[in-house]
Amino acid sequence: MAYEKQLARFMKRKCVTSILGEQYCLTSKQKNRLCKLLDIYKTPKNMENMLTTVANFIYYDLTNYVGRYRRLLSINGTSKYTQMIRYGRHWAEVYEFQSEQKTAHFKNKVDHWITRGYTVEQAKQQVTLVQTRRGNEAAKKLRGTSLYTVRSIAYWMNNGYSEEEAKEQVHKIQTTNGIDFYKERYPANYEQKFRERIQKWQESYNKNDLEEINRKKSHTISGALARGLSYQEAVSVRQKNLAHMKNIRRLPSIISQKLAGMLDSKIHGTCYYASKNYEKLIAGYRVDFYHKETKTVVEFYGDFYHRNPNLFESEHTSFGVTAREKWDYDATRANKIKLDKNTNNFIVVWESEFRKNPEQVILNIMEKIK
Repeated sequence: MAYEKQLARFMKRKCVTSILGEQYCLTSKQKNRLCKLLDIYKTPKNMENMLTTVANFIYYDLTNYVGRYRRLLSINGTSKYTQMIRYGRHWAEVYEFQSEQKTAHFKNKVDHWITRGYTVEQAKQQVTLVQTRRGNEAAKKLRGTSLYTVRSIAYWMNNGYSEEEAKEQVHKIQTTNGIDFYKERYPANYEQKFRERIQKWQESYNKNDLEEINRKKSHTISGALARGLSYQEAVSVRQKNLAHMKNIRRLPSIISQKLAGMLDSKIHGTCYYASKNYEKLIAGYRVDFYHKETKTVVEFYGDFYHRNPNLFESEHTSFGVTAREKWDYDATRANKIKLDKNTNNFIVVWESEFRKNPEQVILNIMEKIK
């Protein structure tokens, strides 16, 4: 076999023997699958960061090493989908074991205390103590936390109100400061009035206060640390958030499909969108809605995910990305789609715009297409 030496070198690597053992013998099928990988990558050294993954392909007796390897290279991070590729039908038990290992040392987990000799009841008590301490530390004398915001029960109780009176005060604040209140009180210019109030509130804080508040709200590791988590817990929370964002992006939102369905019912011809057939690929990007006959692309921008400029400041950070960076990425993506030969019309619909008046949004799109 042409790659006998390379196969021998692969089997001697420490990361491989830690999984397969030093005496493992490859079957002829496994050798053929490895040789197909080596046809592309030539030597084990060229697969340095993925040798453990390839060893798992062998250990779990999977097929199609090349296809699995390429898919994993194209995906960042770890998710249930990547675990399915790595471990095949065994992915669930491996995923569960790895999750338990990652969180075994967390002090806010019952298992952490049970492994140290505590009973179940004692372990639960320890977890409660940890959570209470961290909650108190997170609100310790910092503007923007529960001790300072009038929207929290803790604020009013700290100022001498009973719990019932505090709840009443919070309810009053929520119903008189919300946008619905402004809509009823200032129907002609309620959005401007509401923005002015938010701006006035923001100006009452100095720059350092606002930075600390935004950091605590962020989904970054430093934000989790500011909320009182340990570094390991902060990393775990960050990874879960990233995995969650990747998972929800695989599924279209219900409201975006409502827009697509309403358009489909009005337009004659062939329409492409997730819940009907599939999202059309234009310039390497999957678009939310595509009308073949007029070459029209309609993109539905969720207010939070795409950081609606009317709702978010340019420096607002979520999942490690600022609003400005997200806007720049969306603009680059939009330009590439607009320049594609399959695009004559490119239309963006914001979530808040569609929620406010769906019928008018549909009419506007129809008018642009005509």
